[in-house]
Amino acid sequence: MIQAPRRLECDLELWLSEEQFERLRPFLPNKVQGVARVDDRRVISGIIYAVKSGSRRVDASACYGPRKTLYNRFVRWATKGVWQDLFRHACRPSFCRFARPVGRTLNLGS
Repeated sequence: MIQAPRRLECDLELWLSEEQFERLRPFLPNKVQGVARVDDRRVISGIIYAVKSGSRRVDASACYGPRKTLYNRFVRWATKGVWQDLFRHACRPSFCRFARPVGRTLNLGS
């Protein structure tokens, strides 16, 4: 059964359930350097928001994290192949029963 997205404090949606996020966590980079890291689940939700709505990352609410973080995380993870690994894992039948359609294109430009 697909559950409604959980709402953030500022009434925005988190597009991954806690269970889904925990399944994807092993595929996320985890070497933190410098400034405190913005929560990956929030940032991924912001990126999904941009994909789903067809909007630019600058149109995403600040509740998803700094807009530059959305862009940087998307680009850096794309370069490292993180998105490919996440999508490969998310397409497994054991994960797909929880999956929600997101969209087909990414428009994270400024």
